[in-house]
Amino acid sequence: MSAFYWRDRFTLEQLHDAAQGSSRANLPPNPILHVLKSLAKFRASHRPVILMTNWGLNPLGKPLATGEPESPFYRQHLHPFPAPFEPHGAAEAVASLESSQPQGGNATPRDGSRPRLAESVLPLHYHITLHPSPIDPFPATFSLGDALRHEDMRSVLVKKGEIRGLVRAPGEEEIGEFTFRIGDREVLVDPDELP
Repeated sequence: MSAFYWRDRFTLEQLHDAAQGSSRANLPPNPILHVLKSLAKFRASHRPVILMTNWGLNPLGKPLATGEPESPFYRQHLHPFPAPFEPHGAAEAVASLESSQPQGGNATPRDGSRPRLAESVLPLHYHITLHPSPIDPFPATFSLGDALRHEDMRSVLVKKGEIRGLVRAPGEEEIGEFTFRIGDREVLVDPDELP
C-alpha cells in the first residue's frame, strides 16, 4: 500500500501549495482513499480476507538514554488509514470494528460520532508487524581470529533468515508472537510461539 506514498505525498503537497488562497475542501482526496473505497466494494461483494502491507517508517517511540530499545511498532504514515494503536486513533478503530460487525442496519459508534471514512470502509481486525529475528553482534572483546572461528555458526543463523511476527488487535492489550522462515519449498512456523 505504501508503494506510491512519496509520489502521492509530493502531488498532494503541490496541490495544497497551489490552492493556498482557496478552500482546502476543494482539494482532491489522498489517492489511497480511492484504493480503500475499491477494496471496500470488493469486500462487500465477495467477503474476502484482505491483507494490506506497508513499510514501517517511523517508530512509535524513540530509544531512551537508559539504553532501552526503541518500540518494535511504527506510526501509521498512510492517511486516511486507521491508526488503532496510536492514542488519536484507538477509540475510532474500536468503534469501527464494532460498527463493521453484522447487526442489522447501519451501526454507529457508541458515542454517536461517525468514524472517519477509512475506518468505516475497511476496519482493521489484526495488525501484524514483521521484523528479522535479531542476531547478536560479536562481543567487543572478540578478535578477528575469534570472529573467523565463529563465522560458520553465525552464517547458519543468517542463512536461516527467521522473521519475528508481533500480532495485535484493536482494543486488546495482549500481543501475540510467532517466528517463521521461508525454506526452499515451504514456510515453517515455530509452533511453540503461536498466540
